[in-house]
Formats: sequence, structure tokens, C-alpha cells
Amino acid sequence: MRKRQRKKNEKLYVKLYPVETSLLFMSHEERQKSIDDYLQVRRQLARKPYRELKKKRMIYVHSPGVAERNFSKKLSKRIRKTGVFQEASSFTAVQSAADFPDSLKDRFSLTRK
Repeated sequence: MRKRQRKKNEKLYVKLYPVETSLLFMSHEERQKSIDDYLQVRRQLARKPYRELKKKRMIYVHSPGVAERNFSKKLSKRIRKTGVFQEASSFTAVQSAADFPDSLKDRFSLTRK
């Protein structure tokens, strides 16, 4: 397959939908590497024949960054410590705007303009 045909296949027929929630908690370098990995997967899929591509609709999940992994470790540690799943009582988690980093507050303003 020629380069021109691969580019056309990538633009028209590769239906690869990314889940971008992991990108919010990544550093700039991790985010750039993850986006490059996503584009590499798209290029690899563009090499497949059209008959295979038109049937597929895939979801691409970015690998979690360091901050997200640390958060999930802390959360699992806290859950194990409190014994939420061992008791029959309910558990409520409350989150406020103060829990988020300042970089996210600037990007997603919580007040209406």
C-alpha cells in the first residue's frame, strides 16, 4: 500500500475514538507521549484493508499517568484501611473545587460568565 493510500485510510476509515479523561491528570511530557502513541496506533490501523476497517469501531484508552496511578493507590489504600467493603454501611464521597489542582481550575472555570 502506498503512503498516499495509507493517509487516506487514516483520515476516512479509521474509527478510533479516544477516551481522554486520563490526559487531564498527566504532565505535559506524559500527555505528549500518550498522544504520539495514539497517533502511532492510528497509523498502524491505516495499513489494514478497507474491509476490516469499515466494520471496526474501536475505543483507545490512554495509559494512566503518574498522578492518576498515585491517586488510585491512595484511594485503594484508604478503602482498605477504612474497611468500606467489609461493613454493610454506606459510604459517601464529597468533592469540592478545592480538591482540584489550580491548573484545572483555570482551564475549566466553575462560574458562569
